[in-house]
Amino acid sequence: RLAKLLAKQKAFQSSNPSDLIFRLYDVNRPVSTVPSDVLPFTRQGAKGEFVLPTCQELLKFSIIVCTCHDSHILYLAGLTNAMLRHRLQCLQATILSTLRLSGMQGEITGSDRTHFTHLFIDEAAQATEPESLIPLSVVVDDDPGATKVEIAFCGDPRQLSPNIYSPLASQGLQRSLLERLLRLPVETYGGGRESLLGPPTASSWRSLDELIEYSFQRKDCHDHLSVFLNLSYRGHPSFLLMPSKLFYFDKLKSAVK
Repeated sequence: RLAKLLAKQKAFQSSNPSDLIFRLYDVNRPVSTVPSDVLPFTRQGAKGEFVLPTCQELLKFSIIVCTCHDSHILYLAGLTNAMLRHRLQCLQATILSTLRLSGMQGEITGSDRTHFTHLFIDEAAQATEPESLIPLSVVVDDDPGATKVEIAFCGDPRQLSPNIYSPLASQGLQRSLLERLLRLPVETYGGGRESLLGPPTASSWRSLDELIEYSFQRKDCHDHLSVFLNLSYRGHPSFLLMPSKLFYFDKLKSAVK
């Protein structure tokens, strides 16, 4: 659905969408379980199995869509921001050394360029923290000079949480990384309240801004850490009454007429 939606955007209409968007699957994923309209955005081997494109082709894609777990394929292939930067810097050092030996001078730019500039994790509240860390390991480069990546955790801790079936593991894994970040002391992000999420009681909040639009106090050009989307395009007003009253302090609105 995401690939088809993006293909309709003007930025992709001048090119073949399947050359710009890649849907990554593990080699063990049965092809028969994938919708036929998604297959053009994948790559398959001689036996019909899902394969990873060559590095040259993979780096040409504007968007790569995969699950949190399957993003480990990119890590194992060495296609992370940190590893790509290291390779570019090695190439830069080799070229500059060759130029100096030849008595020439030159400048190589782009060695600190970040390949993956954005990461969107959909339904992040349903992913365990280790699962969320897998795609983060692909895009996050801890080098001080590296360009920082824009990361968005999209989800709602008030709804479904990770499915943990072991009672021994539920205490540590039942809470997603998204929820844990929202429950950190606000001083961590430059605010003054006890936590970002807080207990789900009406007496804990004075306004929707305090509940959802967590202010950075406009530090470092960041207006908000989190934004709550309170307009539902799929829910009838009568269906939204109960969850809005129980969890969102009557702030949910329906776009359905």
